[in-house]
Amino acid sequence: MLVHFGLRGCRPSLPHALVALALLTACGFFLGSTIRGLCGPSKTVIWGWDDSFYYFWLRSPLIDGDLDFSNDILYCDTMPEELKLTALNQPRSETGLIPNKYPIGWALSSLPWFLAGDVATRAARLCGTPLRLDGFGPAYQFMLMLGQFLYALGGLLFAFKILEHLFDRKTAIESTLLVWLASFMLAYQTILLTMAHNIMFFALTGTYYFTLRLKTSVEPVLPWIVTGVLSGLLILSRYQAAVFLIYPFTVVVLLVIKKRVPWPNFVLFLLSLALTVAPQLVAWRLVYGHYILYTYTGESFFWLSPRLPQVLFSPRHGLFYWHPVYLIGFIGFFMWMLKTRNLEAICWSLVLSVMIYVNACWSCWWLGASFGSRAFDGLTLWAMIGTAALLQISSSRRVTRILLVALLLCLAAWNLNLLVLFSLGRIPHEEAVPYGEMLRSSAAYWFNLH
Repeated sequence: MLVHFGLRGCRPSLPHALVALALLTACGFFLGSTIRGLCGPSKTVIWGWDDSFYYFWLRSPLIDGDLDFSNDILYCDTMPEELKLTALNQPRSETGLIPNKYPIGWALSSLPWFLAGDVATRAARLCGTPLRLDGFGPAYQFMLMLGQFLYALGGLLFAFKILEHLFDRKTAIESTLLVWLASFMLAYQTILLTMAHNIMFFALTGTYYFTLRLKTSVEPVLPWIVTGVLSGLLILSRYQAAVFLIYPFTVVVLLVIKKRVPWPNFVLFLLSLALTVAPQLVAWRLVYGHYILYTYTGESFFWLSPRLPQVLFSPRHGLFYWHPVYLIGFIGFFMWMLKTRNLEAICWSLVLSVMIYVNACWSCWWLGASFGSRAFDGLTLWAMIGTAALLQISSSRRVTRILLVALLLCLAAWNLNLLVLFSLGRIPHEEAVPYGEMLRSSAAYWFNLH
């Protein structure tokens, strides 16, 4: 990891310290939350409605050989009994099955890790351990979490490589890790790995990294296939993430128009994307009876009445309210955009604007139980780019740069504090949490002040 982040042969410095801090923090939260979940009263890391239904797409066909989720619900320990009753009493689809509104991207990405857990469980049974081959055992869940954690590290590495393409290596390291430590993605890439935000970020950063490679070298076939697969996975992770494909499709179309790309490469890109998305269409057909449909019944976008002030500044998971690093990063991004005005700056500015608008129009703009505003998961990359631009601008002003880094470190420390409080239930998961309540909870927990 140190070599990938360009630290081999460098003198000890802030980048060294940040890589060490990020790795220790990530591994600490990952192992702590996973062990706590598997060894706790519930004996599970997968917990709640969203997490369970993401996983049912994987468990049901592999364990039961079907997409009838009723037996998964009855058997699982991942939901409390009252929630199980609610799930079982849902209106059935046209095929008579319990609906599953969530996309299958998390399940597809977890397939190899599920199989690894199955192998580990079978090996343990041969040694006399009474583990069940039910998909819910500790070996299954640990391997699933390990796989998603490795995707998290991969997503950060892709983000760093994108920033390294735009800025110098030191700035890329500092921005990637400082923003990550100060953002809500710290939670969704270490302790809340059973939701789709982590795999979405991996698919997004991977897609953008390989799209940049397509621009500089259009002949090799493999980057075109990988870009297509990751673009498909991006759609299958969270449906609204399709907005992020504005950039890769713009690049691909321009390469075709300028005749800089062999037609077989372009066809392979489209074919790879289509084959990646195809399992979702098949899954919809089997569960709902239709290949294409809107699965979020009763939930919608209010396109003419966006809740922009709330989604950005509300104590109820407002993006800038909970994690001000995004405000700093977005300001820096627009400064960088106005300075460069290249294809990336234009496309990425459009993506940023559209995604903010889409999230503001969603009927549940606070996204229920959430650590910060998780709807903006992909835009963490934009905050990293903008922060890198500010760090680069301040590089000639030592005091300014020191103050900026100090501010980012303070935001990272505050975020770590909030994540501890959130994971222990010291602050509400769904309701508004004003700064006063955050401060009181912090004082009560850390200093026993009431």
